[in-house]
Formats: sequence, C-alpha cells, structure tokens
Amino acid sequence: MKNILLPLSDVQMSYFYGRNKSTFLGGVSTHFYIECVTSLDIDKLEKALNCTIREQPSMRSYITDNGMQCFMDEVPYYKIKQTDLTSFPEEQQEEKFLGYRKFHSERMFELNKWPMFEFSIYNFSNQNILIVDSDMMIMDGLSTEIIIDSLYKYYDNDNVNEIPVLAFENYINEKKKKTEKNYAKDKSFWNEILQNLPSGPQFEKSCNTEEMVFDTSETIISKDKWDKVKNFLLPERILPSVYLTTAYAKLLSRWCGQSRITLNMTVSNRKGSCKELRNAVGDFTEVMLVDFDFTDDKTLKEKALETQKKISVRKKHGSVASSEIIRDYTNMHGCDNSFPFPAVCTCMLFDVAGSKWEWLGRKRYQVSQTPQVMLDNQISLKDGRLIIHWDYLSAYFSKNDIKNMQEEYCGIITGESVQKKYDLFAEQYNDSFREREKTTLVRLFKDKAEKFSEYTAVSDVNNSCTYGELDRDSDIIASYISEKCGANKAVIVKMKRSVSAVKAILGIIKAGCFYVPTAHNCPG
Repeated sequence: MKNILLPLSDVQMSYFYGRNKSTFLGGVSTHFYIECVTSLDIDKLEKALNCTIREQPSMRSYITDNGMQCFMDEVPYYKIKQTDLTSFPEEQQEEKFLGYRKFHSERMFELNKWPMFEFSIYNFSNQNILIVDSDMMIMDGLSTEIIIDSLYKYYDNDNVNEIPVLAFENYINEKKKKTEKNYAKDKSFWNEILQNLPSGPQFEKSCNTEEMVFDTSETIISKDKWDKVKNFLLPERILPSVYLTTAYAKLLSRWCGQSRITLNMTVSNRKGSCKELRNAVGDFTEVMLVDFDFTDDKTLKEKALETQKKISVRKKHGSVASSEIIRDYTNMHGCDNSFPFPAVCTCMLFDVAGSKWEWLGRKRYQVSQTPQVMLDNQISLKDGRLIIHWDYLSAYFSKNDIKNMQEEYCGIITGESVQKKYDLFAEQYNDSFREREKTTLVRLFKDKAEKFSEYTAVSDVNNSCTYGELDRDSDIIASYISEKCGANKAVIVKMKRSVSAVKAILGIIKAGCFYVPTAHNCPG
C-alpha cells in the first residue's frame, strides 16, 4: 500500500497557518505537553506504543509543507528515548530537567517528517519522568484519551486491530458532499449572524513583551459539587458543556467589561458513516462562534438554555468553514491587525481512559498552546471530578489574575457567591488606562520596522513586502510628496487595496500630510 495524502480540515489548516510568525499571535504550533512520574516497565511501554502506532493511522502520519496529511502504511519501530540525569547531583537534576521541559513544551515539530509526537523518559536518582508531547494537527483532545487507553490495552497484549486509512478518506469525502450541498444556504445564514455579532473578550497586555509564552493553571470541582450542578441542570435538559461555556462567557464578560461577548467553542465531530473513527486518533475538531448577551437580568440557567437553542440552530449550518466565517467577520468589522475571538472553551466531558491516566503515572505538569488564542479553557472529567485546566498567554495575564478568575469561575458554576470578593479584582483588571510615552504613529512604525525588518509586513494577491521594504519605499514616497506639495495637505489615494496602496498611505503620513482614500475606479 502506498502513502495516502488527504487534505487538512478547516481547523487543521488554521493551525497550519498559525505557525507563520507574521500572523497575529502566530509563530507557534498547536501543541500538547504532559509529564508524569511513571513506574512502568519502559520496554513494555515501548511495545505498547508501537502496537498503538500500528493500530492508529494518524500515529503514522505527518503534515506536509503544502498543507496535506500524509498517512504511511509502514513506519520504523519507535524507540522511546531515555536521558540519564543521575550523573548530576540530585539538587541539580530538576534544574537540568526544566531546560528539557522548556524545549519539549514550546517546540514546533518539523513538517514533512515523521513522527509529529514524542515519548521520552528522563531518569532521576529516585524516579523516572515520562514526557509525552505532540503536534495537535494530528490528534484532538479525545485522541489523547484513546492513546492512553490503547497503551493500557497493549501493555500486556499485542493483538492489534488496525483502523483502515480508508475510513479517514470516507469521512473527508462525506464532509465534502455535505458542504457542496448546503454551502449557499449556510453562507447566507452566517452572513446575517455576522452583522450584529459582538467581538470576543478584549484582553489588555499585563507586561511589555512580544514573546509568545504560554503558562498553565488548573483547579478542580469535587465530584459532590459537580453532581449537584448536573442534577440542577437535569429538569430543563441543559447540557453540562453548554452551561460551563455560558458560565465562562459570564466570567469574561465581567472581567473585560463587555456585556456582549463571543467565544470560540470547540466541538468534536466524529459522527457519520465511519464507525471506525469513533475510536480513532485524529483531529476531528470543529469550531463554532457562540455569542452571549448579559445586558438583561436572566439567570445563568436561563441564559444557558437560550444558548443551547442557539447552538442547536447553528449546528445545522456547519458547511461554512469557521476560518471563512472569522475572515468574513474581520473584513466586515475592520479588525485586520488582530484576531477578534481570542478566548476558547473546550469541554471534553468524557473519561475514556479513566484511571488509566493514574496507571501511566502521577501527573506533574501539563500545558498546551494554540496560535491566536490568549486564554484556552479546557474542561475534562476524571473520576467524576471536574478538571478546569487553563492555558494562557503570560503577556496578558498574571498568575494572580488567573487564580482569581478561576476561583470566581468555580463560584459561578456551583452557584457559590463570590461576586463581592472579586468586584475589585475585575475593576482593577478592566482599568486599562496607562501613562504612555508621547510619540507619533511614524515613530511607532519605525521602531517595529527596525525590530522586524525581515518579517512580512503586508501582502496582497500578487505581492508582499517586509517591514524593512515598507519603511524604505514609504520614505521615498514621503520625500517626493514633501518636495511637490509640502506638509499639511490632503493627498488623494486612488488605488486598489494592495501593497502599493499601503506604501503610499504610509508615505503620505510620513510627509506630514493626510490621505483621502477614493475608489480606484471612481471617475475624475
């Protein structure tokens, strides 16, 4: 059997483009990292991992540099790499390990190369640390549970039932047919929604850095408390995932001072004719924009019921790619230089692996990262407890911000009043006034151009230019305008939206003039 190339899904393609540093909040891969203290036999674990690789086509796949997923029939035997830290004094072993953690947790796996995951062991004097990290273009949240379940299954057994690659091909073809059939109707539906859709939460930077560094925080709601919440929702048949997302929206609405707010809600779509894929590793993630309006006095329960009905309607119009919907929103509302929906909520209320996570080892640390996301709320179940795991951009939130926000979130979910306690925190967070150094737009641009001179600044269908080129060419235009008409004059820009138009506008501003844009096909 030859290697099979299949197109990426809409979400996979968004992750693919998010690797580009010129993308707002980009330049990172969508990546999962976990480390745990394990007492498993490494040889048996390695055998179980190779059985899982044989069973799961996505574990034998990689992403090509032109945006395809290549499934290979056969791959080399996977060896779990072991690193011995015992040659260092015990007090230095953890310090050395933190360097490895930074590498694994922030890495970007190469395209065109297998594997796009790694299992590795670090040997300490008194324990072994297992690291698992993967590019999430080849797997979603449920896939991590499936992998742990498979490792457990094959630890003492090697009777492998392989999932056929054909199942993935059928899944893609089925989605393509549905898209072709419903696209025009669904496009019209979303165009109408976008007219009045509010933006996502607007977060302010908490420190002056350009680094894309993710941090993590986790809190837990006990089984008893979560059972009470589920029983509270049962009479109206409100889905727990919808209630948790609504509570998250309410929290962010308060913290950002926005009564109307939109979140990115992720859903896993494994339904359809391909039954084999229900237990397959792969990225079946889809994203839906869900908006909330907290201007009225409705209870959280009423708001969740309202949201559930809204989601049900929008699911019926899913043939338009989420990236296309967001692009249309960006063009319609003029937010070209930012990403309008930076908060994500992912509810993984399944417990496929169950206690097998504990079998694998005691978790020490976990973090994930996603391009164009500032705050990622990932909710899962473990032994009936609700695990609330947040990954966040540290440039936008302090540890204290996240601690207070998570505590308030838990209070909203369980109905325990913490409103007064956090009114001051929310007020302080939402107070974005800062004394800023007096400067000019030209000076701000010059600073960026010096720092990112080799990065792409602007592109159109036919051309692109770097910050350095944009600075140089706009200087030439500015010099010409100054010579011809001096400063404080109106200069008409009669051009198509293009790289040249941006250079002209910047040149006009540098010359101390102001521009008057007109349609390129306007007579006169």
